[in-house]
Amino acid sequence: MSEYENNQQSTVSVIGLGQMGTRLAQAFLTTGHATTVWNRSAAKADALVTQGAVRAATVEEAVAASPLVVVCLPDYATVSDLLGRWRRARAGGPW
Repeated sequence: MSEYENNQQSTVSVIGLGQMGTRLAQAFLTTGHATTVWNRSAAKADALVTQGAVRAATVEEAVAASPLVVVCLPDYATVSDLLGRWRRARAGGPW
């Protein structure tokens, strides 16, 4: 199997489905990547799910679903809030 074919079978998660996150998720799906998506407003994932994406119920589920996680969030505070809670929960600390 060529390196290209192996990459085609890799999985990716996309967190944040604004314009950039949605377009990236569509590109991953189009090129054959198994794609998991998550957004605070779950309905933003609907169109991607009809295209073959898997909707994660939580950000933790999205992170756990793939070795590659693409984060498309508006600012550092949002990233820190969402992924900081995941990191603390994974370490057994308080939310």
